[in-house]
Amino acid sequence: MVPFKLHIILIIISSVGFLFILNLIRRNKLELKFSLIWFFFSLFLLLVGLFPNLSVLISLLFGIETPVNTIFLIVHFGTISTLFSLTIALSRSHVRNKNIIQEMGLLKQEISELKNKLER
Repeated sequence: MVPFKLHIILIIISSVGFLFILNLIRRNKLELKFSLIWFFFSLFLLLVGLFPNLSVLISLLFGIETPVNTIFLIVHFGTISTLFSLTIALSRSHVRNKNIIQEMGLLKQEISELKNKLER
């Protein structure tokens, strides 16, 4: 069984995290598409904190010896999946920036060629 203290910590951390994410979205500091994974993650931790038998059931389903290890595994999986989604977003931004820089270079070259033609 998962200690009662851990359930209280899960409830507090997931609630504070959920409210923090909502506040960031409200102040336009975080886009909704990036916050969805955090919402699901905090909601799941809140459910595990509120319903202690849920972690026991998940442990039995996956054959994990203790429910605490299941919670740590889920937290680890959530962290890895968040990092992966952010890596994908960063990669897309990098490609877009590269394309914009290349277009800007071509436009600068065109402008300088037009200036040279006008000066002649």
